[in-house]
Amino acid sequence: MDAIHFKFTNRAGPRQRQAVFDAIASERAKCRPQFPDEKDKQLAAIHVVEGSAAVVKKLLVTLGEMSGVEYAEKRARRRLVS
Repeated sequence: MDAIHFKFTNRAGPRQRQAVFDAIASERAKCRPQFPDEKDKQLAAIHVVEGSAAVVKKLLVTLGEMSGVEYAEKRARRRLVS
């Protein structure tokens, strides 16, 4: 499963945020806050979207074009080394 990190802009209102969530839901992707209990508005604005590679690719373009999104980027794959 691939993932995207995105952040809402400071000026994103409820309608813009709902439009982002609707776009994600229309692709049947899962979305959650990166920091669920965060009080800091900057950190609370960061979310993670998970879906298939094709869905993530499509949503990267969609989210990148939305005015309420500051950035959207594919989550880097990490490999643990010992």
